Amino acid sequence: MIINIRSLKGHKGDVLTFSQDVPWKLAEEAPQVAAESSPLTVEGRVTNTGRGMYVEGSLSIKVRLNCTRCLEDYEQVLEAKFAEEYLPQAKAAELNQDNDEEWLDGIPTYHGDELDLQQLLWDTVLLSVPMKTICDADCKGLCHSCGQSLNKVHCNCTNHVTDPRLAALADLLKE
Repeated sequence: MIINIRSLKGHKGDVLTFSQDVPWKLAEEAPQVAAESSPLTVEGRVTNTGRGMYVEGSLSIKVRLNCTRCLEDYEQVLEAKFAEEYLPQAKAAELNQDNDEEWLDGIPTYHGDELDLQQLLWDTVLLSVPMKTICDADCKGLCHSCGQSLNKVHCNCTNHVTDPRLAALADLLKE
């Protein structure tokens, strides 16, 4: 996503607001995401700080996730806020007194009249994906014996399976 900041240049304190729906392919990079159900909706503002451009805003996207307990797909809206200051490339190079290229790679920069928010949005979306995706707090998961979803059926499998390595300890409890 590219934002044209020409109107902000040379006007410290000026603000530019933006709102855009962006097609997004999250399922290719995040294994928990089965598919995207909507485009990425981004709203925010860019402020000229005099030193650079401060970008802040929020994003949301509806995705289909795969539950790690019952393996069923479910939909969830991912929402997150973002904020970052972009420096002009010349200013960032000036601040890099040690000529450390790794240091320079960590600073978001812009050149000309455009801010490229692609990496900022990508990082924000990836961080908003839950590490453990669960369709419902009460999800019972799958039966360890037969593999049926315990949310849909009640199986008659015995749930208590003693680890054979610990069988001797179970015998002690019987006495």
